[in-house]
Amino acid sequence: MYLPQDPSSTYYKAYGFKDWTINDEEMLYGIFTTYKYMYGNSNPTQHSRVLAIDVSDDWIWRCVDSYDISPQYGEYSAISYDRESDKIWVAHGQQRRIVSYDFGDNGQFTRERNSIHSLQVHLPTPSVARPPVTCMVLLSILAFSTCDA
Repeated sequence: MYLPQDPSSTYYKAYGFKDWTINDEEMLYGIFTTYKYMYGNSNPTQHSRVLAIDVSDDWIWRCVDSYDISPQYGEYSAISYDRESDKIWVAHGQQRRIVSYDFGDNGQFTRERNSIHSLQVHLPTPSVARPPVTCMVLLSILAFSTCDA
């Protein structure tokens, strides 16, 4: 299991979670970072990892695995669990995509190729069906962090 690199300058160094979610098996999946500033597309990906933490015991939380999901998709800023599909979704800001992940053992993961959604930010109209609440939260986070206007 690997934690993300520390920034070369202590000015940028800080530890914390950008976002986290818990699935039905009481596994917490969180975007852990060692980089202090998290705005725009300036989040260096080498300073972030998705951590899987077993939170089933109230007194002892155990970090089970870490995942570097940035290759090919770049920076990621939001994570969510969908109970209906039993999937973990991650918002990749630079790619403007929400991607479904299946996290395995030893840092291995697969991206669900049929579950990648490209985003175009526009105002909804009354005649357009609304996406599930989980997707709406991810969409609003992604739209807020990537809009140029």
